[in-house]
Amino acid sequence: MILEIWHLWLLLTISLFVVEIFISTFTCLCFGASALVTGLLAYWGFDFYIEIITFLTLSIIALLLVKPYLKNNMVSRTALEINFTTNLIGKEAYVIERIDQSKNLGKVIVGGSTWKAKTLYGEDISKDTFVKIIKMDQFSLTVKKDRD
Repeated sequence: MILEIWHLWLLLTISLFVVEIFISTFTCLCFGASALVTGLLAYWGFDFYIEIITFLTLSIIALLLVKPYLKNNMVSRTALEINFTTNLIGKEAYVIERIDQSKNLGKVIVGGSTWKAKTLYGEDISKDTFVKIIKMDQFSLTVKKDRD
């Protein structure tokens, strides 16, 4: 089997999407989407120079326009940069795994970081809910339902 240029664009697309799963910065997602469109152009027989110009143009547009939008609007209603000294008390988190203390379940995401979550009085909170952080320790967050 002979590899054509569109095969290489497709391999690049898949590779970038896989890397995005691990780093979650939306940068590889922007490049991957550009590579996907460029691969379609290659499949349809466009000239290689057109493909390169398309890839570079779409990548720049995606990095400048799409990445900031995704970063600010995908998971949290408020963007939050987190490091090990960040005080998360009073911040908003998003439940990505149902909080059920009887089964030792519960995960939230805040500022791009995933945390084990529990509630103060053991109530269950469903997935895809916004919660407010009321307490934090090294390994978990204590949350309550956000009443907005």
